[in-house]
Amino acid sequence: MFTTAIVLGLLLFGTQLPSVTVCDDVSVPPGDLAQGQLGHQFDDFLVGMTEKGFSGAVLVSRRGEVLLKKGYGYANREAHESNSSETLFNIASVSKIFTAAAILDLDERRKLSLDDRLSEYLGPFPTPKSTATIHHLLTHTAGLVVRGAELQYQTRDAFVASVKNAPVEAVPGEEFRYTNAGYTLLAAIVEVVSGMPFENFLDERFFEPACMRHTAFVWDDRNRTLPVATGYAGKTVEQLSPRPPESDVWGNRGPSDIATNVGDLYRWILAVQDRKILSKASIEKMFTAYVGDEGYGWHVVDTEFGRLLRRGGGLPEFESSLRWYIDEDLVIVVLINNHIGFRLPVVQGLEKIAFGRAEIVQ
Repeated sequence: MFTTAIVLGLLLFGTQLPSVTVCDDVSVPPGDLAQGQLGHQFDDFLVGMTEKGFSGAVLVSRRGEVLLKKGYGYANREAHESNSSETLFNIASVSKIFTAAAILDLDERRKLSLDDRLSEYLGPFPTPKSTATIHHLLTHTAGLVVRGAELQYQTRDAFVASVKNAPVEAVPGEEFRYTNAGYTLLAAIVEVVSGMPFENFLDERFFEPACMRHTAFVWDDRNRTLPVATGYAGKTVEQLSPRPPESDVWGNRGPSDIATNVGDLYRWILAVQDRKILSKASIEKMFTAYVGDEGYGWHVVDTEFGRLLRRGGGLPEFESSLRWYIDEDLVIVVLINNHIGFRLPVVQGLEKIAFGRAEIVQ
């Protein structure tokens, strides 16, 4: 395991950035829009992708200005209901950024330490699982369960017990394997330490302070009165069929299944940028690469355009991507209500336009 410290520079910690009021009409304008030359180039590109089957919503912001915030394709194909920038999508593994932030919030308030063993909060684990720490869970290096292990998701206690009893994969800290189970355990720790249901903790500590008024788990009753995209599974446009939303099973908390829109995800970026959610020290921990490019909930990558913070997600019926080029002050949010392979070409096409390489966008 190795650690790569990140210098976030003026974007997060300097004094030259103007203060941004989270959720105001200036930082996140209402409704769909495309403005400026770049905004219209983004829009033209996405209209072309929509003709090929892309369906979702996109926000692109540069230097604090939202250039594009718009929906494409259908939120519900059968009812011919269109996506808009206000439509909610299941963001799949992008949800992990909030789980990691929840742990960092508790660490910041000295309710726990990232080096604490899991047994301090979840009871004894068998050897060698007993040496696993919160840091190991955050970085997918706990090695607690083998791939494909049958775990019990109905209740928190059942899930924790099933992890303890599952075959061990590796000594904690020795191997990396991306796993959702670790982030479900993190949600369990948040509940134990805070004494609150995981979703209530996120509401109180994050979503309300950041003005993310349209963000909740997919099964939340609030979503019944909001525009929610239907997810479509299938390998081609012709094969797409609607899938019902995920059910309220406790084990779905932690790694996935938060529903939100592009504007609220951008509000989260602004809240982190302005340190309205976490302290400078916690942000530095979150945006440090510990194993390869794996930070706490985010991938941390050095590119030719500077430091990139990214998080993607995928389910059979949804795809999502959140990219933040901190040196360029460029944010790209892409939410898709199918999974037929549009996430990467859409994101790469938007990046090429943003970095002046539009001539090679197909």
